[in-house]
Amino acid sequence: MLHSEDVRRLGIPQELLRANAVRRSRGVGGIQRYFAEPGSLSFDIGSLTLRCDLNLHIIDDNAARSNIPSLLGRDFLNRCDVRLNYHAGLVSLSPVS
Repeated sequence: MLHSEDVRRLGIPQELLRANAVRRSRGVGGIQRYFAEPGSLSFDIGSLTLRCDLNLHIIDDNAARSNIPSLLGRDFLNRCDVRLNYHAGLVSLSPVS
């Protein structure tokens, strides 16, 4: 899920998002409206590029609260070995396959 600050930073124009693909989501930030769009996430590791196709949910900026962070969903995280070292401030994601 991409929220307001990251949507602006990435330069995603709201007017190009599909109005017929609006979804509502309920979570820790309350009920929010999102545009559902196909997307991909890629990581360059040396000469290797890892790519993951996924579904993006982009906040409807007209109805958004700006203090909600963007989130990686379980559909992506379930494809990774996830390690967290809170005291060192490190998060590591390694693809399972």
